[in-house]
Amino acid sequence: MSEPEYLQDLRPLIHQKVEELGDTDLTALQDVLCDELGADEIEFLDAFRRVIHRRAPLHEVLARIRFVNVRMPVQLGGRFTPEHDDNGRDADRRDYNAPQRPARMGDAQIDEVAIIREMDRLEQRNGPSWAGFLVKTMLPRLGYSTDEARHILKLLEVRGLTVSTRRENPRNPDRPATFVELNRNNPRVAEALG
Repeated sequence: MSEPEYLQDLRPLIHQKVEELGDTDLTALQDVLCDELGADEIEFLDAFRRVIHRRAPLHEVLARIRFVNVRMPVQLGGRFTPEHDDNGRDADRRDYNAPQRPARMGDAQIDEVAIIREMDRLEQRNGPSWAGFLVKTMLPRLGYSTDEARHILKLLEVRGLTVSTRRENPRNPDRPATFVELNRNNPRVAEALG
């Protein structure tokens, strides 16, 4: 079975860009390829489909790259604006309300907006949530396994969408518990709740 044409063309492009960039990290290659392909994001994965860290030296990771995730923007309908919009941009710009693309987590999709809204609903009723409740109850209710839920919880904190704090456990004062709450100062949280 032969590969699609765009996959056959990607390897020479990667090698060409590596030669042009010289000794740098993977971030530079990702940025150049995003510009070249018009992609939103590019991830490089090893033979076990693990994401190779962006800061890895390019000359060290080139041989490890086995898979490439390319996320392309999708134009969803819309209407053309008159000659210029309120900000003076050209009329050929599409104006539409595209749904937010879920973030990737390995092979699973994360709907950050749904998670943020559910956490907000819980915080309005009970205050910050116990991390165990989020992993064992809330996120599985949204369709994630407990392994995915643990990863999602860490990912949300790394992205600055949540804040975790260790507090006294009201049920067992001898064992502190981790509580998680939304970082309402984060613009992505504000946008999801807006």
